[in-house]
Amino acid sequence: MSRNAGVEAGADEVGLFKCLTLGAWLGTTRDRRNQTAILCWSILLAVGLVGSVALLKAGPGVSDALKWAVTAVTIALMIPWLWSQLRFLREADELIRKIQLEALAVGFWAGLAFGVAYSVLAQAGLPHLDPASGTPLIVAVSALGYASGRVLASKRYR
Repeated sequence: MSRNAGVEAGADEVGLFKCLTLGAWLGTTRDRRNQTAILCWSILLAVGLVGSVALLKAGPGVSDALKWAVTAVTIALMIPWLWSQLRFLREADELIRKIQLEALAVGFWAGLAFGVAYSVLAQAGLPHLDPASGTPLIVAVSALGYASGRVLASKRYR
């Protein structure tokens, strides 16, 4: 493949975009568009979640109505985020679906293994986590497992 052919085929991609989407170099223009939608909704959802948590921890100076409204908007952001994930999987080709399946499996099992292992280790002396701390930690481990699985599967099928 000539250097120009690579530039023409992926002219709309930049290094940072490839890194953020963990393998956007695979797939069609539609796949890249769907991955961009997932990335945008993920960022909006993350900002909403951080904002909601900060607002809920702000204390008595913030009205209950505002807390409920911000929380409801954040939860509502999960709908287009999930929809963009489903659209991507439905429209992706078989290779992309296979990579996604492997990545989701690694993420799910990493989160499950971490949650079970931490529970057992907590019985052995590690500090117990309350659900408000433990759940985000398990989700973070699952997300890292998913990202790792996606990178590894992308490399395997390249």
